[in-house]
Amino acid sequence: MPYELGLGSFFVGLVRARFKFDRLADRWAKTDQRTGADLTRAIAETTAAGFAVPGAGELAPLAHLAIHSGDARRPLGLAGRISPEAGSMVLNDLTSGKHSVGDELLSGLRFQATDADWSRGEGPEVRGDVATLLSALNGRRAAAEDLTGAGAVEFRSRLA
Repeated sequence: MPYELGLGSFFVGLVRARFKFDRLADRWAKTDQRTGADLTRAIAETTAAGFAVPGAGELAPLAHLAIHSGDARRPLGLAGRISPEAGSMVLNDLTSGKHSVGDELLSGLRFQATDADWSRGEGPEVRGDVATLLSALNGRRAAAEDLTGAGAVEFRSRLA
């Protein structure tokens, strides 16, 4: 959606959805009549495209692709891997600074990537590969079920 909607259309859609992004995304998806092949082609064409959601930050396109590719793969049972470098950049953005997912999810836990040299926090460990951590930190409960470590149950309880 962010690759195809201009800023004006995005804002109008957001107003019509009463500023609820998920409602806007749901409405947009329901009006999209493309075939699977058409969607695959459109996604492939985004490699050279950019988008700029106001306030989203410079890593937004990378985060968008990394997180939402997992949203597509996980229910289909398809394996996927995000490069350690790209994943670490997005994980850093999600766990610190302006775009952090927040202390209510992060405090008192240590998050550890199993496929990259990345960790954050102190406390009982929550382990998973980069793709799973990205999805879980963005509230995807199915991904959180794949996390391991002494802090995994506590983390999952925070998503409830």
